[in-house]
Amino acid sequence: AVHTVLAHRFRGLSVVEIGTRNGDGVACWAHFAKTVTAVEMDKRYCQRLRERQSATPGAAAFDVVCSPFPSGWPAHSAWSQTDVFTWWVGGDGNKKLLTQLTNNSSRFATHAEAVILFDTRYN
Repeated sequence: AVHTVLAHRFRGLSVVEIGTRNGDGVACWAHFAKTVTAVEMDKRYCQRLRERQSATPGAAAFDVVCSPFPSGWPAHSAWSQTDVFTWWVGGDGNKKLLTQLTNNSSRFATHAEAVILFDTRYN
């Protein structure tokens, strides 16, 4: 349900999801957003994302970056074009990602925002 709500919120925007896992969010948002980039550092999930990406038709396509965020990302063009950074990470992970975004804020648009998702069933 949250993916559907955010799909409308992300309409026409460039979205980066950090820690994408299986890619349910990016697969949904790609139908609405201008661009969607999945960032995943786990090799197993990254392989699944690449397979899902290959099976996704043109209009709903998304990019995949297989590296930890933000290392390995300096040359990626999505930095300066990202409107929304989003993730499902709990606890200290939120603080870490917000700090990384703040420390790298000169690399992306001044209007970029973080949309943090969480599940109350965990942590």
